[in-house]
Amino acid sequence: MPTKKAPRKKSLPTVYKCKRCLGWISVLKRKEHDCEIPTESSVTAILEDEPLEAWKKLKTFAESLGEQRIYCSKKSIMFARRVCYLFVRPKKKKIEICLFLDRKVTHSAFKEIKSYSKNRYSHVVEIYHEDSVEEPLTGWIQKAWELSGPN
Repeated sequence: MPTKKAPRKKSLPTVYKCKRCLGWISVLKRKEHDCEIPTESSVTAILEDEPLEAWKKLKTFAESLGEQRIYCSKKSIMFARRVCYLFVRPKKKKIEICLFLDRKVTHSAFKEIKSYSKNRYSHVVEIYHEDSVEEPLTGWIQKAWELSGPN
């Protein structure tokens, strides 16, 4: 007569990913975990002088567009109205800007253009110094800001 196998017990995970800091935490230390939420200064701390000046100029311009939400993820700073229209990834010697437009814009400034959704395209630009934060980049940022607003 065949013997029945005992049902397997599901093993519980020993680590989990924190939704705030995106770090891996042991289940045993879960209650002690006090994650640090990234701040703008902690994300931009790696920047050298020239990209830091470019970041300040870019932020000033974006804030001048109007009411919006500016917040940080682990390695990026996001700018949003109803939806995110721009985010910045600070690197040591440059800042990488990704903005979302309703059509593909062909220009030598764009390092990469990808389809983001049915009617949005992400455009990536690398900035090395503050002189780069002017037309046509500011025009594209303003267009992205307008597209992200309430309809």
